[in-house]
Amino acid sequence: MNKNPLVFFCIFCVKAYSYFLSPIIGKNCRFFPTCSEYAIECFQNFGFIKGGWLSIKRIFRCHPWGNSGYDPVLKNKELKIKEVSKVELQKFRKKFLYEGLSDDFSQYKEDNLKTTIHLALLIESEIISGLTLIKTKFNNNDALQIRGMFTIRGFCYKGYGSKLVKYVKSKFLINNIKFLWCNSRFEAIKFYKKNGFKEIGRFFNKKQIGKHKKLFFKL
Repeated sequence: MNKNPLVFFCIFCVKAYSYFLSPIIGKNCRFFPTCSEYAIECFQNFGFIKGGWLSIKRIFRCHPWGNSGYDPVLKNKELKIKEVSKVELQKFRKKFLYEGLSDDFSQYKEDNLKTTIHLALLIESEIISGLTLIKTKFNNNDALQIRGMFTIRGFCYKGYGSKLVKYVKSKFLINNIKFLWCNSRFEAIKFYKKNGFKEIGRFFNKKQIGKHKKLFFKL
């Protein structure tokens, strides 16, 4: 806990706003955790100057025309997102998505296409989260399908997957890609909805894997 008096004062002000003003003007934050919770964590972890700067940046992002969804404080400075090989992701798919199933499940036929992109989020050169982007069509528009997304155990629910999805949104916004979509496992639907995806159609079953549903995001 940072002991700087200015940090204590800022946290006090944020909490006062949360308890007294926020209920009056309405809780309309577009993110989870809320901007107030985010600011408190920033001040606690980064101090007055950096914590204040990060809090202000978050508040300015919280508007009707901006992004929304799960956006936690990420503390690790050695975080990197980059393209990796199909082989690197296939072994993670096998371990975290298709454990106990044949290699046919973890090796996609689209892996070898030149248009397919394999992305990973790394911390200190170790892969923490990853996904594969497959060029397809969605509603007759150019689109990318997200497949094989995973976050390794111990790093789930900490915002790394959301950071990877956010990177994909920003990277392909100017590349004539109109949609992102995926066939999500039942237990991952909440994650995609927090990141702005919308459900479409009915549930369907994938043999040996379970219940799925299609979701999409319009860029």
